[in-house]
Amino acid sequence: MTLQPNLIVSSLSNLASVRIDRTISSVVADYYLIHEKHVFSNSRKKEHVRARRMVMLLLWETGLSWMSIGVILRRHHSTVMDQVKKLKAFIDIYPDVEIDYLLIKSRLNRGISNELHLEEI
Repeated sequence: MTLQPNLIVSSLSNLASVRIDRTISSVVADYYLIHEKHVFSNSRKKEHVRARRMVMLLLWETGLSWMSIGVILRRHHSTVMDQVKKLKAFIDIYPDVEIDYLLIKSRLNRGISNELHLEEI
């Protein structure tokens, strides 16, 4: 059996996607002081929903499709779309939500650049 090039590329992009969503969910969970499993749970606790929304937005910003994000977080793609829309509105209205968003993005950027630096060594 020979592997087709497009299958290899697809597998590599899926692997990269898994790495990205795990990094994002881990950083967001740490920021909100919750266990990462709650990001993927069905919990409706405010702190879990807040973190889950942030993960959805950050995954959307990486270029993942609504459907892919839904699969990762075990949600329907329309739920993901709605939650991202709500969070964007909250960021515009509430300064504390905007600060959370900017601080989490900063942590992600630092973490990713540190990882890339370590891989070069």
